Amino acid sequence: MTIADRIGRFQSRAQRGQLPTGFVALVNGAVVGLACLVACDLDSHRHLTPWLASVLVEPPYRHQGIGAALSQRTVEEARSLGFTRVYLFTLDQIPFYSRLGWSLLESARFRDHPVTVMERAILE
Repeated sequence: MTIADRIGRFQSRAQRGQLPTGFVALVNGAVVGLACLVACDLDSHRHLTPWLASVLVEPPYRHQGIGAALSQRTVEEARSLGFTRVYLFTLDQIPFYSRLGWSLLESARFRDHPVTVMERAILE
């Protein structure tokens, strides 16, 4: 999905102070990244909630800390909503999320692709 596609989905789902919600990164007034906090992002794992989802940064703006900042802001929102853990799944970004304090939980499948489910404890 392109960032424009994700912005459209994001706008249709985002709410303030409840799930789902999300955050955007702006540079000179243009959206260059986004991240969402959703109740569930992996149908096989509906027992886990909430999930960091749809983290996306436009290619020219990657490796500048934007994805990390969006991820952290989403975790902070989960904390403010009273959650003590947050989950995500990734195809290939385990090192990135590990650096941000996420831990491996288990392997799973998403649309016939192997994915890694990760979790992050939220400390008070």
